Amino acid sequence: RVGDYEARIGGLVHRLANLVGDGIRLGPGTRIDAFVTITGRVNIGRMVHISTGVSILGGAGGEIGDFSGLSPGVRLFTATEDVSGDWIMHPTAPTHVRRARSAFVSIGRHCTVGANSVLLPGAFLPDGACVGALSLVKGPLMEWSINAGVPARFIRRRTQRALELEGQLERQP
Repeated sequence: RVGDYEARIGGLVHRLANLVGDGIRLGPGTRIDAFVTITGRVNIGRMVHISTGVSILGGAGGEIGDFSGLSPGVRLFTATEDVSGDWIMHPTAPTHVRRARSAFVSIGRHCTVGANSVLLPGAFLPDGACVGALSLVKGPLMEWSINAGVPARFIRRRTQRALELEGQLERQP
């Protein structure tokens, strides 16, 4: 125990975080702050930071790679409802009158998602992709890129120096 954080599955989880289910795996050095909710099957790598107020929801599952971070208020959805009007949009309705869209969400290594951004089912951030605050990610982004907007669009490339720094960490005793 460190302050309000408790060791859990390799990482530190704030006592006010809500992790639901047994399909959540945390890598070493990962920290999950207060008021975070995670449901479903989610694999979280090492040295990941999930900031206050983040929600990771849905049954399709997801993954977050090493050295990545989710800023305050990020919403990551692995399932959503069909809004066409042809189906009932309500989680308590029987499945035969609903049409949910579910898809795995993948965040690679050395990625950052800015505050209050939303990732929809099927979003894919390859290694090094970053998303600016208040953005909407619907599909794949380019690796080692900076993206922002609604929907998120390419802004510019990033360097890969973080990989060199990672190598230095691994050589330390």
